Amino acid sequence: MNRLGTRWRGKLPIPQHAHPLVRRFFSELNSQQTTLTEVAERGGIHRATMSDWRYSRCPTIANFNAALNVIGFELKIVPLKD
Repeated sequence: MNRLGTRWRGKLPIPQHAHPLVRRFFSELNSQQTTLTEVAERGGIHRATMSDWRYSRCPTIANFNAALNVIGFELKIVPLKD
């Protein structure tokens, strides 16, 4: 993995108004000490696109799943608990 651009490693801001899945994704990026650039390069997503998820846009399912796969997660549909 590319270790350049470590300024934000583990310190990516997570706005409270972001979608809960996006907040969880960025929380996991911080805990794994991964940068947006590293995920973007491996997932084939523009870094700016992922950054926008925190502030003004919701991710598409395809992009979000690709980003999750890079960090070892996947998006699933599960039944609601009664």
